[in-house]
Amino acid sequence: MLEDFKTFVNEVTRKLGKLEIAFISIAGNPARWSQIERVREANALVASYAKENRHVEFIDVFSHMMAPNGLPKPDIFIDDRLHMNEKGYKIWRAIVAPYVMKR
Repeated sequence: MLEDFKTFVNEVTRKLGKLEIAFISIAGNPARWSQIERVREANALVASYAKENRHVEFIDVFSHMMAPNGLPKPDIFIDDRLHMNEKGYKIWRAIVAPYVMKR
């Protein structure tokens, strides 16, 4: 996964020059909870890479989507348990907006 992301960053940079790339963390949602360890690993790898690359920002929405018990907040998803409802997107807007606004 990280190699794919690095390839993406390198291709974007090669074609468009140095620009800022923001990676919004992979969400932990109930519908794909069986993949949660892969999600955590991927997020950690990209977060670490972003710390080493001044043109890449890691935006952590994952931790804000979790309840105190470590499971996804049940009230931020629609019935399919994959997509967020308005409350979930409100959380995302609060986190992502500062990154967008500083550009």
